[in-house]
Amino acid sequence: MQSGSIGDWIRLTREAKGWSQYRLAREAGISTSTLNRWERGITRPCIPELEAVCDALGVTQEQRVHALAMLNARRAVQAVRRMEEHHTVRPPLIGDVIRALRWRRGWSVAELARAVQVSERAVRAWERSENLPTDSMLHQLCFVLNATAEEVAALTCQRAFLLCPAEPSAEISEEKLREALAGAWTCLWRGETEGMDLQFLVLESQAWRLLQRSKRGAYWWGAVQITHCQWLLHQSRVKEAAQRAYAVWHDVRREPAHNRGAAWLVQAIARDAMRNRAGEIVKPLHGAQILHDWRCLLHPWKEMEAWFLRCIAECLSCAQRHDEAIETSLSALRLARQSEFPVEIHLAQNATAYVLLRANRPEESLAYLSVFPHQHPVNQVEDALLWHQVLRALGERADSLPWLEQARRLVEQHHLTNYHPKLAQLAQAV
Repeated sequence: MQSGSIGDWIRLTREAKGWSQYRLAREAGISTSTLNRWERGITRPCIPELEAVCDALGVTQEQRVHALAMLNARRAVQAVRRMEEHHTVRPPLIGDVIRALRWRRGWSVAELARAVQVSERAVRAWERSENLPTDSMLHQLCFVLNATAEEVAALTCQRAFLLCPAEPSAEISEEKLREALAGAWTCLWRGETEGMDLQFLVLESQAWRLLQRSKRGAYWWGAVQITHCQWLLHQSRVKEAAQRAYAVWHDVRREPAHNRGAAWLVQAIARDAMRNRAGEIVKPLHGAQILHDWRCLLHPWKEMEAWFLRCIAECLSCAQRHDEAIETSLSALRLARQSEFPVEIHLAQNATAYVLLRANRPEESLAYLSVFPHQHPVNQVEDALLWHQVLRALGERADSLPWLEQARRLVEQHHLTNYHPKLAQLAQAV
């Protein structure tokens, strides 16, 4: 590795902070092996990955510009310098929009490259925002990806938006952003998925513009990021949620009004910490420890602290520490009963039923099971699957099947494709 490479810079900056590779990897939301390869000069980070490292290390803007220059990321350097002049955080990247449109079309990188007659390397560079398509190529991308008129506007505006701050005359107000975020929130709780990735990109764009014009913009920027992270978790896109949580953590924590909402960022980081690259839970105690460490954040909100406790109980159950899991879930239930949220009591009861079932105590599990209407579709699916499994464990096959069918209908209705493997496994067991 040549002296003065980006790998050298990361290693020296990390060592100056007194951090191990493991610590930096955890804070930046990357794997230790990936960081090791960067520092050894075997591979290089893309721009979003380097940004995550810079955020984790808390580098100055001057250091950030120097690091980006080592990647030959000229446009990113220009954008950071403009942001430094205006004292703002970085905007969302155009590559996110292109990737979202490609995913919706169901295309691979290779298929998109063939459609617009460029190399796969070029497409990957666009999606990582290392390079930007020309104006004519942007319109060609919109055409082949079947973008709507609104999406074309969002995509073409993003290009100018990335390269320079929003014009002072841009028609973005706190009231308009509040209404747009409320609409996204409604879609989130209905379990809608169609167009949500693009909707959040537009919200981030609006929040970014407001941030440039008003001190209150920092609050709305954090609110958009928290809601986006929440939606990603509901879609079981844990890795993406964790990456976003790491990237915006410091911005969100600067706003005390977001202490409650920051719980979603902690949840994303914890859920990612206990999974391997395939998304399998392999280190549940890592997740439990992160949740335990941040419980203090939620003392003013009993329902939120109860949420953390029941999640800790489920982690302990996955680690086969059944007695601790049951004790923790009962603590969550007691705390939930002190709150003013009946749905949290229901969720704590079913969490207790879950850990009892995993401890091979289905009779006791049944005593805690409950039903609650008007929940988020993901919670409805989890409830139905839990009822099915408890009744099956008790030998009540006929009573269990309607619950499995209810879960299947909800999964199809709300496009919760991540549940397909579990449904197939349970159906095969029947």
